[in-house]
Amino acid sequence: LKVYGPADVAVDQTTLRQSWNDGLFAGNASVSVTRSRIADHGAHGLNYQGLDPSTDLVLGDNVFTTAKAGSVAARIGFGTSPALVRVVGNQAAGSGGNGVRIEGRVDTDLDLEGDSGLPFLLPTSLSVAPSTTLRVAPGAVFKADGCGAKLVVEGTLTAAGTAGAPVVFTSIHDDAIAGDSNGNG
Repeated sequence: LKVYGPADVAVDQTTLRQSWNDGLFAGNASVSVTRSRIADHGAHGLNYQGLDPSTDLVLGDNVFTTAKAGSVAARIGFGTSPALVRVVGNQAAGSGGNGVRIEGRVDTDLDLEGDSGLPFLLPTSLSVAPSTTLRVAPGAVFKADGCGAKLVVEGTLTAAGTAGAPVVFTSIHDDAIAGDSNGNG
C-alpha cells in the first residue's frame, strides 16, 4: 500500500502481511494506523518518508510481527511534521527491530508521544532544528542503535517524564526497558 502527498487516509482494523519491502509506504502523508496487524515485511511494516504537516500521525493499538533481521516495525523520516505524532498502545515481537526507527530533522514544533510497547529507535541521527521545540511526553522510550546514533538539539528539547512514566534514553541492547527491541533474544 502506497500513499503520496497530503491525503486523508486512515487504516483501522486491517491486516498488512508479507510485503516485499514496506507494508505501508507514506510519502509526505500522515496515514494513521490503528487496531491493525502488521506482519512479515521485508524492511518496514510502516514507512513514513516525510509527514503531512496538516494531519497528526497516530499509530495506536497495533500488533507488529517482524520476521527478518534488519527489518523494523515502523520508520518515520522527519522533515516537515504535524503538531503531534502519537505512538501508543502498540505491541511488537519477532526477530527484527521491534520499535519505530526515527531519523531526519524535526523542523517544526512537535509533540511526540510514545510508550514502552513500541520504543523509538535511533539508528543514525535525529535533529531538532534551531527555533524548533520537540516536546516528549511521559512514558516515551528511546533506544540508541549503534555508535552512530545521536540526538542533535539545536532548538529545544523538553522531555518531562513523571515518577510513574519516565522518559527513558537507553541502548537497543537494554532488554529490561521496553523488551527485546533488536530481536536477539
